[in-house]
Amino acid sequence: MSPPAERDTTAVSDRGWWHAVWALVLAVSAWALCPLVGAIAAIFLALSAKREIRETGGNEGEGLATAAIVVSAVHLAAAVMVLGYYLIVK
Repeated sequence: MSPPAERDTTAVSDRGWWHAVWALVLAVSAWALCPLVGAIAAIFLALSAKREIRETGGNEGEGLATAAIVVSAVHLAAAVMVLGYYLIVK
């Protein structure tokens, strides 16, 4: 019997990296295009990318996913503060 073939994890880890890239692009573009929906979607996509990267044993893209989460969280915090300001002042 021949030994089992090794699994090619390159495509899977690349997918996690691409998800991290798109999460960061979505997080940055959420500031101008679709504020709340884009930021929330970026957080979910970044968390998914981090999970995929961790499951494949890679670490490429982990920083991009973390940056997307931070940018989106700052965006959501700013949106809540602005909304709170307008609700209190008006």
